[in-house]
Amino acid sequence: MTGRPFADPAMRRLYYRWVAMRQRCCNPKSKDYKNYGGRGIKICDRWQDFDLFVADMGMPPVGALLDRKDNSGDYEPNNCCWSMRTAQNRNRRNVLISPEIAVEIRQRRYAEGLSIRRLGNLYGINHGNVSRILHDRIWKV
Repeated sequence: MTGRPFADPAMRRLYYRWVAMRQRCCNPKSKDYKNYGGRGIKICDRWQDFDLFVADMGMPPVGALLDRKDNSGDYEPNNCCWSMRTAQNRNRRNVLISPEIAVEIRQRRYAEGLSIRRLGNLYGINHGNVSRILHDRIWKV
C-alpha cells in the first residue's frame, strides 16, 4: 500500500500523516523513533493497513493532527483522535502546567501578591509563561 498516488490533496496529506506515524513507531533511523517506538509505542495491527486507518479515523478537520489521548498508549482506535495543535501541546509528556495549576497561579498572585518571577520559581516554569497565564493568553479560564 505504499507509494499510492492520490488525486485528492486531503487524502494525500492524510496518507503522509499515516506514513509519519509508522516512521515514528517502526523505523529506528527516524529522528522521532526514540520518543515513540523506542519507548514501546506501537501501532495496532488493524492500522498497518491505510484503508482501515482511514475507516476508523475518518478525514481530519482542517488543521487537526493525530493525537493519542494517553501518551504512553499505542496508536489504536480507542486511544487516538484528531485534535488541534493547542490541545495536542497540552497533552505532551513535558507539559508542567495543568489547568488546575494555572488557576492556582492566578489565585496566589491575587491573594498573596506574589511576583511573576516568584510564581515562576515556585512552579518551576518560565516567568514569561506565568505572565501569559495571568493575562489569559494561555490556559484561559
